[in-house]
Amino acid sequence: MTTDVLALPEARYQLEARHLPGLRRFGAQRKAKVLMTETYSKARHKAEIAFGNLQTEFFSKNNAVEELASQALARGAKTLRLREARLAKEEAARLAASTTAPLKPSKGG
Repeated sequence: MTTDVLALPEARYQLEARHLPGLRRFGAQRKAKVLMTETYSKARHKAEIAFGNLQTEFFSKNNAVEELASQALARGAKTLRLREARLAKEEAARLAASTTAPLKPSKGG
């Protein structure tokens, strides 16, 4: 089994570089760009820090909104529970008052 020489990317660039001299410079520039991404300039570093701070602020706002929403949900659940308890207590008091108080006989008659 033979390996296709054109399938290998580095072989393809070498082959094309022989036919087109401009690609040799392209290959050199490509390697230089890889090296530039490893070390950042001061401006790039400052921009990365500013972007990180902006992201932190954005995510903290999202966390605050989620926290407020969860507090509102908990408050609503507690209000509903207390309302049901109050209504049950009032109903129990109403039933107790109606069964313990005897009815007065009417005077007309």
